[in-house]
Amino acid sequence: MGVTLPKYELLYRTVSGDANYVRFPMPAVRWRTPPQDIAVWVRDASRWELQAELFHFGEHPRPMIAELSLLAPGRYQVELLNEAGKPAAGRLRPLEVKGPRPTVVFQLPPQQLCILRITPEKGPPPAKR
Repeated sequence: MGVTLPKYELLYRTVSGDANYVRFPMPAVRWRTPPQDIAVWVRDASRWELQAELFHFGEHPRPMIAELSLLAPGRYQVELLNEAGKPAAGRLRPLEVKGPRPTVVFQLPPQQLCILRITPEKGPPPAKR
């Protein structure tokens, strides 16, 4: 009867990319932006890549900072793409992960579904063991 509220765990996993919340919380990404007028879905998160869908409901570009927690040391290509796979923002700088919690800074266009994709710069990631 009535409206059922979603479980907080589902919301947390969707926004943070944390697949192992019950045992040991470890978010793949922390979004350094106010939670108003934004939707985020972390589709894939591992030590070798991150892919998230983002939508900003506002009318002007939104400054974004993604603080990453899981990526292994190395160089990564960072892309912000629209639904058609075309660049949604200016060229983003490659990311060099040397220590804990590197950040990616970008502008999220208004009212447009975007995909943030962070992948290894040189070839595919090592095979999982």
